[in-house]
Amino acid sequence: MSTLRIERLSDEHGHITQPQILAAALAVHRQLRPMLPETAADYVAKMARITGYGARLVAALNEDDQVLGLALYRVYENTYEDLRLYIDDLVTDERLRSQGVGSALIDWCEAEARALHDLGASIPSTDTRIGAIVRFEGVVRLIERDPERGGAERSLAGLDYQTYDPMAKMELEALARDIAERHALLGLVALHSRRRVAVGQVSFLLTAWAAHRAECIAAVDEFIERMKRDFPIWKRPVWAEK
Repeated sequence: MSTLRIERLSDEHGHITQPQILAAALAVHRQLRPMLPETAADYVAKMARITGYGARLVAALNEDDQVLGLALYRVYENTYEDLRLYIDDLVTDERLRSQGVGSALIDWCEAEARALHDLGASIPSTDTRIGAIVRFEGVVRLIERDPERGGAERSLAGLDYQTYDPMAKMELEALARDIAERHALLGLVALHSRRRVAVGQVSFLLTAWAAHRAECIAAVDEFIERMKRDFPIWKRPVWAEK
């Protein structure tokens, strides 16, 4: 099995973010749901309606951007239980089954659900001390400078993030505790991607809450600067053109 990566095909608002990859997923998806539309345009339109109702889409791709599998899932909460993950469709190309594609998609969906639960559960809605909540999202931009080409600007397809997980988790938690104490925060949550993130997608999420906005803003600024300097995470550019 060649290198596998997971790509989001829709955002948190239900918008399709990568229609070309979604269109390429039609043949694989129809292996599970043969009643789906036969044309790519009709298929993308149908999936856009479904994600508009709250579903989310991710695809597994190889290094040649071929679609190996697809997951359609929902993260929901109701009156009698916390956040739950429900996978509507999980399909792997029939030529590649029992090679870990489905497991990788399930692991990704479960990690996404846990991250959403951790973030939502961490901000106590009944805490009347909270006067400000500041949320920062780091997004992969299209243009980066390539040091191997003399700093020339090039277009990205995405960024690959890698960490040494045991150390990264401990250092991120230690940094969060220190920042929270230094700025008298009531709470702080930081989440960083550890995989390929496409252009336009969120790679880093930081949320801080306190009695006043000044503490939150100062804390977010210091956290980002120190994380860039000290945090054991490495990013590799994936250029749009060779």
